[in-house]
Amino acid sequence: MFDYNGLGLFLRIIRKERHLTIAKASELANLSTTTVGNLELGKTRPKVETTLSLCDIYGISGGEIAYFYERSVDTENMVKILHYAST
Repeated sequence: MFDYNGLGLFLRIIRKERHLTIAKASELANLSTTTVGNLELGKTRPKVETTLSLCDIYGISGGEIAYFYERSVDTENMVKILHYAST
């Protein structure tokens, strides 16, 4: 099972540490505020591209995010994220 709540909480904490509002993070990631809000609340499973976009904006590594995909046994997307982290 995917850890939606854990990933969402992690991303919300990092966003706040970066002093970004949901509106600003959404703008920078070219996402709707609803999408970012729902992701942070654990209501939706994020697409890998969405996760990677937020990683770029928040300045976090794919390795830090891969943990949540690994826990969900979502190895295909975990590999994509880890590959992205190494580039």
